[in-house]
Amino acid sequence: MVYHHHMKSIWITIIIFGIIGLVGASYVFVSWRSHRQPGGPYSFAYCRDGVIPNGKTRVVVLGDSLTHGTMSHSWLKDMQAELGESYTFINQGWNGDLAWNALQKIDEVVGCDPDIVAIFIGGNDALASFSPVWAERFVENKQLPQTPDADWYRENLEAIVTTLQTETDAELVLFTLTMFGEDVESPEVAAFRNYSQIVIETAEKFDLPVLPIHQKMTEFVQSNNRAVVQSCSPADFAAYRTQIRWAIVRYHFFFQSWDQISASRGYVAQTDCAHLNSAAAGVIATEFKLWLDSLDR
Repeated sequence: MVYHHHMKSIWITIIIFGIIGLVGASYVFVSWRSHRQPGGPYSFAYCRDGVIPNGKTRVVVLGDSLTHGTMSHSWLKDMQAELGESYTFINQGWNGDLAWNALQKIDEVVGCDPDIVAIFIGGNDALASFSPVWAERFVENKQLPQTPDADWYRENLEAIVTTLQTETDAELVLFTLTMFGEDVESPEVAAFRNYSQIVIETAEKFDLPVLPIHQKMTEFVQSNNRAVVQSCSPADFAAYRTQIRWAIVRYHFFFQSWDQISASRGYVAQTDCAHLNSAAAGVIATEFKLWLDSLDR
């Protein structure tokens, strides 16, 4: 009896660790896949393989995880669903990218032969400005050649614009940044506001349109009166990554929507300190649609 009881305990332990290992391996796979492929509707790989639909206005969006769309609600998928009869939206957003990383992918954008390029990059550059710890993590994780700062962001953003103007005939439009947390008085949101000003100044320098995403997102958050505002200040890198990881687990393994995750955490616009629920994604999509409509007039 003792022997059988001992063997039963061993098998239970093996099963438990097997389940934990399977869940862990599944999480790693989902995370890896989400970083390998944009969340849609089309990626640059479709351009490379020659399978982008013809006869429609081709729009490439160059950005980070907010465009990539695997870690928050995909505003770009919403755009394709609504405007797909006239436009093909090509996703060139990548999780964690800074402006320097986006610049390294510029040949892929050019190779798509775009009619329009939307440049929505800089959120991670702003995050890196929070402290040396944040900057160091981005240097390591994204293999940056230097410590990121505001001047380098401006330099890379201008290089992106210059390259696209030189090597394509596409119309360009810049987006200002979103927010970090929903406390509009926090120093972190102020950093996003400062980096958005760089976007505005770059647009003015090159005589390009700029969409006021930061302003509209701020107004959206302020229009929702709440007793408790979800602040992400002071910025904690480890806590931020934990929020993201648990959001991914809840979305992919417990089949909760980004909106459910957002609501359970008390956010109005976000699922964690940076990524989007459908309402915030709608703010971005609305501004972009208004601009596209202006081209048709």
